[in-house]
Amino acid sequence: PVITDLMGGQLDYTFASYGSAANFIQTKKLRALAISGNKREPDLPNVPTFDELGVKAASLESWIGLYAPVNTPEPILQAWSDAVKRIVGEPQVVSQLKTAGFEVYYKSRDEMKTFHPEEVQRFSRLASEWWDPNGKFRPLHQIGPPRLSFIRDQAVGHFDRDTKMLKPLSGLTALDIGCGGGLVSEPLTRMGAAVTAIDPSERNIAIAKSHADAQGLVIDYRPVRVEDLVAEGRAFDIVACLEVVEHVPNPEKFISECAALVRPGGLAIFSTLNRTFKAWALAIVGAEYVLGWLPRGTHQWDRFITPEELARYAEAAGLAAPHFEGITYNPLRDVWARNPDTDVNYLMSAKKPAPAT
Repeated sequence: PVITDLMGGQLDYTFASYGSAANFIQTKKLRALAISGNKREPDLPNVPTFDELGVKAASLESWIGLYAPVNTPEPILQAWSDAVKRIVGEPQVVSQLKTAGFEVYYKSRDEMKTFHPEEVQRFSRLASEWWDPNGKFRPLHQIGPPRLSFIRDQAVGHFDRDTKMLKPLSGLTALDIGCGGGLVSEPLTRMGAAVTAIDPSERNIAIAKSHADAQGLVIDYRPVRVEDLVAEGRAFDIVACLEVVEHVPNPEKFISECAALVRPGGLAIFSTLNRTFKAWALAIVGAEYVLGWLPRGTHQWDRFITPEELARYAEAAGLAAPHFEGITYNPLRDVWARNPDTDVNYLMSAKKPAPAT
């Protein structure tokens, strides 16, 4: 779809795998601007890499490896390795994979032992960007405490937990939708919840998993979408969807899918931006154009959602008793805090009624 939108003029540029764009590039319907890998594409020798253009740390590559359970007998491991080496060396396979945009190469088992740690280190470096409180994700770190305290308070009250417990969410399952680098997933896990976290970006999932592994936290990170979990029939005690609703094309449908993932008797948490002039002035003009907290174009005012609309969508999806709180910024103290003011950033909790007994 993204290539279709690009060719139709709905987009000025996009990032795409070479395989999906190769035919259009070769027929001169699209123009390749840069390569995100560490070296130039053999079929596009005149297209520079981002690094060559002066954009550092923009390398993004994917690879496919074959893995086996730890206790797999050595003869079987070696037989598989030999078979893969033979298959990826066949001219027909090489030609087909190259047409699909893959660069075909074989690494032995010993080579993979060094290659995989290199990949882990690369994602660890990327994870450090997500988890740098003074870096480019600083706004998410700043609004983290009020968002998390809201989730904790709402969950403790709803599930009748002891507010003094170190892990008040113990025994509960939680889903973090649009988890990014895991800034909400990890605190929920530390509160005791068994967390599943999803994001459509495989890169974000790899980054989040790398950081969680380094902290010794067990989180089920998955590069899937909400509708994938709905199709699996999954359900959770707590479903958190923070700063996502304002970015989806059909919020009513999206909220319905989120609500379907809340088990009866469970709790849904949303955070988003209100569609007010104040929100336009502060969240777009101020945050994106004046202060530079966010890249320009991060938000579109017409996609902001009023509390009334969010409540209506939630209730239509089977959720009840919506409760709202705002998050406001104090420039003198440089802190964000919970507040009754929902004119700009706000949170909503809603319950899914348990079946009558």
